[in-house]
Amino acid sequence: MRNNKIDIIRAGGTILVILAHVFPPDLIQNIRSFDVIALVFISGLSFKSNEQIKYFKYISHRIKKLVIPTYLVITSIFLFTFIASLIFSINNPFTTEDIIKSYFFIEGIGYIWIVKIYLILALVSTTITSINKKIRNDYLFVSYIVTIFFIFFSLSKSLVGLNSLILNEYIIISIPYVLIYWIGIRIRESGTTLKIMTLLSTVVVFSVVIYSINNSILLPMNDKYPPGFIYVTYGIFISLLLYILIPNKEIRIVKWISMNSFIIYLMHIYFVLGLNLLQDYVSFSFINFWLIKYLVILFGSFISTYFIKYVLNYYRKRVKNEIK
Repeated sequence: MRNNKIDIIRAGGTILVILAHVFPPDLIQNIRSFDVIALVFISGLSFKSNEQIKYFKYISHRIKKLVIPTYLVITSIFLFTFIASLIFSINNPFTTEDIIKSYFFIEGIGYIWIVKIYLILALVSTTITSINKKIRNDYLFVSYIVTIFFIFFSLSKSLVGLNSLILNEYIIISIPYVLIYWIGIRIRESGTTLKIMTLLSTVVVFSVVIYSINNSILLPMNDKYPPGFIYVTYGIFISLLLYILIPNKEIRIVKWISMNSFIIYLMHIYFVLGLNLLQDYVSFSFINFWLIKYLVILFGSFISTYFIKYVLNYYRKRVKNEIK
């Protein structure tokens, strides 16, 4: 039976991540900053441990689903900007360094670092599942998670200072998301008790941290790189709260967005970059232009995704009929 809660959170999370890229007012930007954590959390919830599926086959499947489409999108963008720069004699917005970094999901074109996180989660998924099975007690699990988080937060700032590309871009940034992914896997297997326990422990940690930072509140968006106490605890708290409160009800448009969320996300990159380029040459004086920009990007991403799915389904049916 399909879990409609996951669909609602995935659809909402995708829409909110896109919102971040139009730079809304700070209040909205901070409120919506739980989105990536929510997407990672439900990835854990929806991960199905199947011992019959071989590890390398699973990794190959994730690469085909995540890396190949992403590479197609960024390659088309790089080719277009290169050709446009030659035809119109303008500077190419992307340097050679930007292009190389993009294919390793490090800065560069931007917007695709989440693909790196999903790949890392795929790589550690079987290991996490094996460890999780050995921890029978939920209270023990929560104590492990909280302890690892505290150790990470205590050391992360110092480790970033080591100026190691692999450490900063692949290891430090991924550790909190791996733990959040693990929470999702555990809740899927343990049920309501752990959800409440984790929610309560998150509230306690969040409250302690808020109180201890010299009576001043550090906003989640200012604590995102590397992922810090406020950003992570806020994200976990909202994700768990949503998962507990959202009704398990199917909504067709939400289900469609959820099922096509990654394509929608990739399509939005075209529209974000296109509108950003347009803003470099045309001045817009609209009040709340970010909202207009957001709606255009969202609508454009939905339409282009629908068109892509329609074309793919058409050719699949055609090939299937030819085989018959």
